[in-house]
Amino acid sequence: MVRGRSSKPPVRRDRDPLDLEPINLDRDGWPPHIAGEPFLTRVAHRGKPEDTVLLPDFAFSPAGGGPRGSGGPAIRMAGPVKLLLGTMVALQAGATLLPAAQWRAVENALVLVLFWRGEFLPERLYTLLTYALLHGDWGHLFFNGLWIAILGSKVHDFLGPARFLLFFALATVIAGMTQVAANWGQTSFVVGASGFVYALIACIGHLYVVHAGDPPRERLKKLAVFTAAVFVLNVAFAYVAGGFLTAGGIAWEAHAGGFLAGLLLFPPLASSAFRARHGGAG
Repeated sequence: MVRGRSSKPPVRRDRDPLDLEPINLDRDGWPPHIAGEPFLTRVAHRGKPEDTVLLPDFAFSPAGGGPRGSGGPAIRMAGPVKLLLGTMVALQAGATLLPAAQWRAVENALVLVLFWRGEFLPERLYTLLTYALLHGDWGHLFFNGLWIAILGSKVHDFLGPARFLLFFALATVIAGMTQVAANWGQTSFVVGASGFVYALIACIGHLYVVHAGDPPRERLKKLAVFTAAVFVLNVAFAYVAGGFLTAGGIAWEAHAGGFLAGLLLFPPLASSAFRARHGGAG
C-alpha cells in the first residue's frame, strides 16, 4: 500500500466537481516473511476443545476436497484469488497501455482519497474498497500479488469462496478507514492491497502460531507476541525504508488496520465455514 500527499495546504472551498491532481506514488513496503510452519493446524468448532479438528500442514485443501498429491502445483489458486489478481493485473496493464489522460480518469475514480483541500467527500466512500485494486507499479503489484497467491489460497481453503471475498472486502475497508482516520482531514492518496496482505498474515497467526491443545491464556499470549512482532516490523520497515519523517510514503497505518481486521474477522468466518461444511448453519 502506498500513499501520496498533496503539496497544497488544505483550505476549504465551495463544492466543485472533483478534479484530482496527478498522483505521485511511492514504492510500497514488503510484508514481513512468515517463517516456520508447524505440522498441524487447527479449526475450532464453536470454541469447544472436543470439536477441534487437526489438519495436516499444507497438505489439506478443504475447498479441493482432500489431501493434495505431491505432483500438484506449488501454488494452487482458487477462483476468487484468481479473480482478485486478474483484476489487479488488468488495471496495471491499463496504466501501461492506456493514454495518460484516460488512465488518469480511471486512477482518480478508484484511488482512496476522502478529503480534498480540507473538505470531506462522502461520495467517494466506495474508494475504501477500490483502492486495493490499484498499484503504484508492476513491482508493487508483483510483491502484493505473490503474497495474495500464497496466503490467500491457504485462507480460501478454510473460508470458501463467498466468505473469502467477504473477508477481502471487510479487511480492505477497515485498512482504508484506519489510514484515513490516522490522517484525518488531510488530502492523501492511497493505493495497493497491502492492507489485505496484512490481514492474510494475521490469519497465519490463527492457523500456525497457536496450536490444538493450547489453553486459552496460552493462545492469547502467542497471538499477542505475534501481533507485537508484526507491528514492530511494519513500523520499522516503513521508517527505515523512507526516512523517519516521511515513513517513505508507506501507508503503515493501513497495514496495521488490515492486520487487526484479519485477527478479529478470521475466527468467526472460519468457524461459520466449518459449521456450514459439516451440516450446521452457514
